[in-house]
Amino acid sequence: MLTYRVYASLPGSKVLHDLSPLCALTKLSALDLSFSECLTNEDLSVLKDCPWLVSLNLTYVSGLEDVRFLSSFTQLEVLDIQATKVKSLSPLVNCISLKQIDLRGTGVSDLSPLTRCAGLVKIKFKKWPQQEEAEWQGRKMSGGQRLASLVRQQ
Repeated sequence: MLTYRVYASLPGSKVLHDLSPLCALTKLSALDLSFSECLTNEDLSVLKDCPWLVSLNLTYVSGLEDVRFLSSFTQLEVLDIQATKVKSLSPLVNCISLKQIDLRGTGVSDLSPLTRCAGLVKIKFKKWPQQEEAEWQGRKMSGGQRLASLVRQQ
């Protein structure tokens, strides 16, 4: 597994906005862009050309407003979009390999796009609507596996 941690905005450095060279790394399976507050949806949209990614960390990428660029990521297993402006998971309906997702600090309220994720075992969410928590706890996913962990964290 080839993993890169990219610091797009280090103090005293040039700000990195062009992520397109990463898409030439076809053996890249994990990418950590966390705390790259300067990145926008436009910058991140080039990642649509990296559908082989298995793990993507976009924690505290404050310019992230939607995840449309992930709509063809059928191999994505781990997604961390904690503390972003994402409100809808509907583009993730085809991310059927997803096993873990961190939604803390997002505007997400509808989890129904995740129902096709047969291997989903862990969802981190800050505030679960009570009815939805009861519905998802121990939920049997489309692959027959039960959701193992709903984690409510601050």
